[in-house]
Amino acid sequence: MNKRITPHNITELKENEIFVFGSNSCGVHNGNAASTAMKFGAIMGQAVGAQGQTYAIPSKDMENFKKCVDDFLVYAKQHPEYTFLVTEIGCGISGHSPSEIAPLFKEALKMDNIHLPLVFWDILNGGIKGRIRQIAEVETLSVPEFCVRIGIPVTELMNLLFGNADPTIWTVRKILIAFPYINARWLLLGEGDMKPQKRNNFITKISCFLQTLFASKQA
Repeated sequence: MNKRITPHNITELKENEIFVFGSNSCGVHNGNAASTAMKFGAIMGQAVGAQGQTYAIPSKDMENFKKCVDDFLVYAKQHPEYTFLVTEIGCGISGHSPSEIAPLFKEALKMDNIHLPLVFWDILNGGIKGRIRQIAEVETLSVPEFCVRIGIPVTELMNLLFGNADPTIWTVRKILIAFPYINARWLLLGEGDMKPQKRNNFITKISCFLQTLFASKQA
């Protein structure tokens, strides 16, 4: 499980933590995360950059947003002594979607001092399509076998994984029925491990018991 996930509700900061939030072009910090940033030293009227235990990134205009994100990544790289907690910048009042914003932080994947919201991680790691692909690769020997197991045509799966189609709730249901040991929260949200640890331990014990039983009968 990824440990570099920004908490959903930040009420306090450690001494080395920096709250990274979306601001407007005038630096009026009144909405959503911006109002929280005021508690951590954000300066009213300062639209961009480090201020107190915060870092502001103007998020309304996408072109300027991209530049400011790049500037932030350079700043974070120059300050490894800080841990930067990036919030869901631009996904509130600015009206952008996480799928638009997350790719701007792709370089942050390689930077240990940057934490991202869970939804950004999910998108950058391939989202639910990536997790379905992982199940197919790990749990079956081939794409046709996976399709037979879950009961959908190969063409449908290929369009789902590599095309523009998104998985329906019925596809997800078929996968969870075919692979009941898969963690549903992991499949849907990217939370936790693909296979719950307790379940794994139980299956391992049963598998060892059956192997021992069959071996004793063959002896």
